[in-house]
Amino acid sequence: MGGSGQCPSPFPRPSLLLAQLGAFWGPCLPCAAPAPCSALAQALADLKGRTENIPCVVGGEEVWTGAVRYQLSPFNHAHKVAKFCYADKDLINKAINAALAARKEWDLKPVQDRAQIFLKAADMLSGPRRAEVLAKTMVGQGKTVIQAEIDAAAELIDFFRFNAKYALELESSQPISVDISTNSMVYRGLEGFVAAISPFNFTAIGGNLAGAPALMGNVVLWKPSDTALLSSYAVYRILLEAGLPPNVIQFVPADGPVFGDAITSNQHFCGLNFTGRMLTRQSDAGGQRGLSFPPPASVPAPRPSCAAL
Repeated sequence: MGGSGQCPSPFPRPSLLLAQLGAFWGPCLPCAAPAPCSALAQALADLKGRTENIPCVVGGEEVWTGAVRYQLSPFNHAHKVAKFCYADKDLINKAINAALAARKEWDLKPVQDRAQIFLKAADMLSGPRRAEVLAKTMVGQGKTVIQAEIDAAAELIDFFRFNAKYALELESSQPISVDISTNSMVYRGLEGFVAAISPFNFTAIGGNLAGAPALMGNVVLWKPSDTALLSSYAVYRILLEAGLPPNVIQFVPADGPVFGDAITSNQHFCGLNFTGRMLTRQSDAGGQRGLSFPPPASVPAPRPSCAAL
């Protein structure tokens, strides 16, 4: 395939950026080290007794509905760590339309531009925003400091960095050409939207389920878990601050059946990224009504799975 029609990029070409990347793991910082320990202690103190207001974010705008819910600290049920609201079907459909409106422009953005956003988010997680995400994971999901370090810091940093690395490697690998002709290939996003449904306990997996499809040129509806709203919203805000356009990922907390019915009844639903066993089977019938072909082909599994519809 030749002539991608992609926009010119201010960033290095994939081969150059790959040479700069290499492979690097996000380390777990020692819990007793003075600087990270002090920053984390302050972040935990800032959350004590505090309730954060977390809206739905649709089309780049904060939206509140009447279906208000609370995330409770699992070890102190008297502490409401987050106040949030459920998106209803109309708002979910509005989020779908906002995502679809941004799809073509985001898909045409060169992969190295998209990768830079996630690399910057990884740098923010490894530095100035690390303590915040750790504290919100600990308070909101009941994790110890080392559990939070492994999950919300090291693993999520690795997801963003290695996903960027692998995306650039895919783009830089081209078919063999001969003197009389040039063969080239470009990767493009799915022609619709992807739904990301994140689990109750892992900050990193939630960020990856929404982030990986976006990195590859897709627009995403992210349904975070009710029990991980606080940390999920922190990751979402970091992605926006790293340069992710506001319509690429829609942040839509919702009741599970309402969300499922809304996405599977939409003809533009083309992919599902989730952690679980039953979801693919239950959404197959809805996927059959969509514009995308073929219908779902995936095996439900306890680990993160992706079904392209």
